[in-house]
Amino acid sequence: MAYAIWNSKYKKWLYGTDFRFWDRHSPRQILDDDTPQLWCDESTAIWEYKHRHCGREYKIVEVEVLRICEVKVKEPEHE
Repeated sequence: MAYAIWNSKYKKWLYGTDFRFWDRHSPRQILDDDTPQLWCDESTAIWEYKHRHCGREYKIVEVEVLRICEVKVKEPEHE
């Protein structure tokens, strides 16, 4: 099992945090439909949640990683 942070307002995963930009009192959160940032234990996820200043719309959720696959991109042939 792993842990991720879910934004319940936008129904998206927390993918990263941009600390260069602060909106009001928190950094800008980067959200993604399919790619969450994962942590292997709950204590690390809680620390990240606090460090990133996540608001009430963010929840720490337990997720199951089903498969990790490697994708190889074939270079196009030049004629």
